[in-house]
Amino acid sequence: MVTGDGSYYQPKSVLKWRHHKKKGHEYLVSWVGYGTEEDSWLSVKDLELCPGMVRAFWEAQGERPPKGALP
Repeated sequence: MVTGDGSYYQPKSVLKWRHHKKKGHEYLVSWVGYGTEEDSWLSVKDLELCPGMVRAFWEAQGERPPKGALP
């Protein structure tokens, strides 16, 4: 993932999900090369380039994702 300043960060895995009333579905993502203190919540839109990682999360949960929870 590339940030606004041009920095590149590689997502490692999705750890959790939540539904925020104003922001919609969000995922807690861990990052390659960073500790748990750097885990961050990202929107579905932010994860558009990582649909396989999101699907793998839901498969591991043994659940179907809620409507609108997939990139």
